[in-house]
Amino acid sequence: MGKLGLSHSKKYSYKRLVSVENAKIVQVRKGFVPVYVGKEGKRYEVPVKYLSYPTFQALIRQSVADALEIKIEGPIVLPCKTEIFDQILKLAKEY
Repeated sequence: MGKLGLSHSKKYSYKRLVSVENAKIVQVRKGFVPVYVGKEGKRYEVPVKYLSYPTFQALIRQSVADALEIKIEGPIVLPCKTEIFDQILKLAKEY
């Protein structure tokens, strides 16, 4: 136990509910964000540092209804095709 009576043995991980109805829990690795792409909603785990890549930021802006107020609540859903997103990930890796 620590000074405040807290145990240091607990491990914390980030979990997100995919839907309240079925309460399915999805693990997200530390340093990554889940991104759902295309009509089929293919799930990617994208490194947080890729969020600073200009093309990635442009995709996020396109997915938000009000471009003046970008506030993401819930999963990031991008409207582009998965093939295009795969190319953007390759470019972001080199950025």
